[in-house]
Amino acid sequence: MIAVFLYVPVASTQVLMEVPLLLELPRKQYLINAWYDGETFFIDGKGLFERLNFKVETHESTLKALDIHRQYGFNCVGSLNTPTCQIPLNDVLEQLGDALHFDETRLHLTASSAASTFKIQSTHVKHWAQGPHLFPQTRQLWGGLMMGWQLRHDEFGVRPSIEMTTSALYGTIKAHIGNRYSWKYTYDWPHQKWLTQVGVGTFTDGMPHISVTNRPLIQPHLQHVKVIRGQSTPHALIQAIIGGEIVDQIQADASGKYNLHTPIWYGSTKMQIRSQPLGGSDATSEYSYLLTPASLLPAKKMFYHMAVSPSSHTLELQYGIHQRLTLETSLELNQHHRQASIGATVSPARNMALNTIAFFPEHSWEANLQLWRARMQVTASFSTQNNELWNASLTGSVSRGAVTMFMRAHHFRFRDDHQHVSVNPEIFVHHSSGLLFQTSYEISHTQSTSIENAVDLNWYTGTGWSVARTQILAFADHRRSRKIYGLKGTLLLRHQSVGFSIGWDANHQAMSGGLSIQASSAFGSLFAQSRAEGNVISHAQYLQGSLHLGSGVSLSPSANQASAAELRIFEDLNGNSIQDLTEPVLSHIEAQLYEGSWVRLRTGSLYVAHLEPYKNYQVRLLEASIQDPFLYPATGLEFSFTADPGQRKIIRVPMQRLTTVTGQVTGLDRAPLRLIARLNGHGNTEVYRDGGFSVQLRPGTYTVSIIDVLTEKVLAEKRMEVDHLPLKLSIDLNRDAR
Repeated sequence: MIAVFLYVPVASTQVLMEVPLLLELPRKQYLINAWYDGETFFIDGKGLFERLNFKVETHESTLKALDIHRQYGFNCVGSLNTPTCQIPLNDVLEQLGDALHFDETRLHLTASSAASTFKIQSTHVKHWAQGPHLFPQTRQLWGGLMMGWQLRHDEFGVRPSIEMTTSALYGTIKAHIGNRYSWKYTYDWPHQKWLTQVGVGTFTDGMPHISVTNRPLIQPHLQHVKVIRGQSTPHALIQAIIGGEIVDQIQADASGKYNLHTPIWYGSTKMQIRSQPLGGSDATSEYSYLLTPASLLPAKKMFYHMAVSPSSHTLELQYGIHQRLTLETSLELNQHHRQASIGATVSPARNMALNTIAFFPEHSWEANLQLWRARMQVTASFSTQNNELWNASLTGSVSRGAVTMFMRAHHFRFRDDHQHVSVNPEIFVHHSSGLLFQTSYEISHTQSTSIENAVDLNWYTGTGWSVARTQILAFADHRRSRKIYGLKGTLLLRHQSVGFSIGWDANHQAMSGGLSIQASSAFGSLFAQSRAEGNVISHAQYLQGSLHLGSGVSLSPSANQASAAELRIFEDLNGNSIQDLTEPVLSHIEAQLYEGSWVRLRTGSLYVAHLEPYKNYQVRLLEASIQDPFLYPATGLEFSFTADPGQRKIIRVPMQRLTTVTGQVTGLDRAPLRLIARLNGHGNTEVYRDGGFSVQLRPGTYTVSIIDVLTEKVLAEKRMEVDHLPLKLSIDLNRDAR
């Protein structure tokens, strides 16, 4: 790596050895010309400061290095016949302070604070969203309409209803029309502190009301920004990754310390702290799991809401004591009764949240507890009233590989007269392209003074396969009143989907089934469903859909239905991480989605719908399905993404070809078969009889060590820079000896 030779200028008696210094920056390495006279190192000033992104000006025997913050000046020294400006390296280090670290024994020049000094860090624009907006924040007389409608027919007759949201009259209008109607007009000031919304309208009972609040029109998605302090290897590049997105990155200082500024979202957040040491060593990652319920407010933030109508008056207050503690209270006065409440939301640990509230004068209370970890969630709720009514429920889920398990338990008690307990476990097994097997059981016990004690066991089991755009499952549904055996499935088209279910009701000796059709376009959506049970007691048919007029309007009245993701895994032929027209999707590579199932589209992409907005979903590429061993995903085998509300998220995974490095060991003084080539301290490869070796690597910087396996002695070391082109490396045991 280090080539040293003698250089003798004509016009000077000074003897200089020319030595290449390795300048190491985050993700970049450069060779800078330097000279050594036995006591002092001199460096090519122009080459150095240009690599550090400074503007360089030279005039006769002086050099100036400038950027928008500072200016450095140096006097050129050395031979007059040398065309470069030679600067004593000590002068550079003295002016830059601790910005550069020089290792004289290794001839390495390392940036110790490149993120702040040299502006070569890949800066990330913090576009942390404050939440979704249905319409653009512009004041218009008419700005768009989204109307959701439903027409339902069942044993109670025909019931139509319409939900309408429109950007009009320089504000927002929401209306509901059905058996009863209600409407509300809201004008908002998004950036005000004490008055953000004023609303007027009518309740479903026809009573008019007016309300004022300082809550945002859309609840903020960002709770606060957290500073994460940590320790890593000196000068390592540190990244904070949430949902597959780099939200902040910084370079550790000379002692390895770093401070990351990361957003904390409402809801559950999985954060990856990734450390990439300089010099090509393998990156390491740590994971942090956070839970921030929507009832938590930022510290020292207060929200209020007041509503007044002829029949009632309400006041609600929330105040953030701390980022982990929020107090709330409410008061309601109406013609019939008065009610007050007081409660709190606390997050004692970063993966736990507790909300409790008490009501007066009913002497009732309720509490909710949430626990969240990687692939595991637990929710518990309790409520009681006047020591007469007790209600408790527990829900938990855990995922391991392709298996996901849900557990639900419920306990209801009214005085000592009636008590009901039920336990409902469910197990799902997913294939890489969809659901493979599911089973659920419900065991319930009812105890009452008026009826005989009863124990019920209901169960459901289904198994099948998911291929391309089709999913078919055979199922058995056993309950007390029915036993149904049949088939169900889903067919996905380009902008439509068809779901069906058909079975035989053994209890009533009749057919049972249902049919659903969903279609969507830029102007709206349509969903139709018809269902008939074997006993003909229960039946329902309904149509629902949406109509969209105007730009910037969400494409669905239900964000949950329209949130989807499409995974495009492609071979990145030119290594630019962008899918070009000549780089098709690799349809043979499979992926596993935790808490969901893929279907394979005709294009070869993997598709999943009905995702929960803003939720992080984990994806694992199945290594066994990558047929070419020289291909490796640029994202790694595991990554995550965040579902967007009401949109299909396109996720592109570049499969980059590993670079072939062929090496030749020369200067042999022992049998080649005694040698191995080790990369970055681990990962050995064999040296053949002719002294050659071959290895496939990802782009980066590597140190190759030649080791004698008998004595375990390192004979030689050499650094190399690997890009996307094949590389040939020569290591001489004499010249490159350690």
